[in-house]
Amino acid sequence: MNDVAPVSNKYPTNYPEMGDRAEELKREYHKRLEETWIRRRKGLSHDAILALGMIYVLFVLIGGVPFLYALAKIGINVSGEKYSVGYFLAAVYGAVFLGAYLLFLSRININKRTNHNTFSIYPKVARAGKELADQDRMEVIRDFLPLLMVEDRKIFYLAFIISKEDFVEPTGIVIVNEEGRLLENDAWLEKATLTVGMGIKCGHLVQMNEMNKRRPMNNVINHLVPNAFRVLRRQGKAFRQHGAELLWKNILEEEEMLPTALRESSSIQEGEKAYRKAMGYAFALEFRYEDAEKLRALYLSYIRYMNAAFRQRIIALTANAEHLIQIIQSDPEWSNKDVILRALAILATAGPNGVLSWVWQREIEGMVTDDERRVFHEKTAYARGKGWPVVG
Repeated sequence: MNDVAPVSNKYPTNYPEMGDRAEELKREYHKRLEETWIRRRKGLSHDAILALGMIYVLFVLIGGVPFLYALAKIGINVSGEKYSVGYFLAAVYGAVFLGAYLLFLSRININKRTNHNTFSIYPKVARAGKELADQDRMEVIRDFLPLLMVEDRKIFYLAFIISKEDFVEPTGIVIVNEEGRLLENDAWLEKATLTVGMGIKCGHLVQMNEMNKRRPMNNVINHLVPNAFRVLRRQGKAFRQHGAELLWKNILEEEEMLPTALRESSSIQEGEKAYRKAMGYAFALEFRYEDAEKLRALYLSYIRYMNAAFRQRIIALTANAEHLIQIIQSDPEWSNKDVILRALAILATAGPNGVLSWVWQREIEGMVTDDERRVFHEKTAYARGKGWPVVG
């Protein structure tokens, strides 16, 4: 049988599986999922903006037809010759409406809006960002600089980067207060990282990516996985003939578990959507540590529940499916090989991609990495070396 280590190593976990507590952990998770959030700011979701954009474009196109027809009849006389100015006026009409739409889109760019807001209101933070950037290395401040409210203190997470041709290299992190003074303690780094890490989820592009995941996930849950199990169930005779009946039966035992696991896995998006709405979506300018802690608590309950209820079963299902794929590929006598291999490939990847990877991503989200801690210490030492003021 295949070793299951590659799957579990790719998506490791720091939390015990506690399979005997699965039902209790499920209730805890769904209770947190249904909790209400304090509304910090009003805003529009990506879905709403997309719908309004379509309505706006239709209005411009449909409403503009009679207007442009009237413009086409307008002309001016030059030396006795009449020249139409309709095309010019139509171009102006289009430019005005397009410009208005682009201006609106610029207002929902959370990265640039937070930078502009912070640098406008807190000039000492802007000075810190400018003077602590290593000009010799061409460092710049990373976009997305919201105000962070942590334990009733206003702080800012300044991340320095160097943009190269094919990637962006993180080179330093400092945490400063509204006076631009350094906060050196690692505890401030951890709290600021969690707050800013959850806040970035409100961005327009993140919302768009989440929306783009929904339809493929629903297709996997409602169509691909059930169809794959139906294909395998019809091939019982072939599996018995080739001595793979036990593996086949082990896979079919998870016919109910896998769609349930995928459905429960994707439910975390509802909690994230509620968080974004409370923050004001991409219109947010500040984020609070208490809200980030609440979202992190939801993640932890999600991780514990998903690990307890599904992790080992998905790892075993994946290993069984991969093992069968190897057996079938090495046997030229296997009938309906292509159909069976496609079904097994779906079952071998659905769990890792739709459950284990989702859980693993929430486990690391908002956590300080070793590299981030290193560049924080290096940049803080660099700032102290320049005589930068420190919070006493």
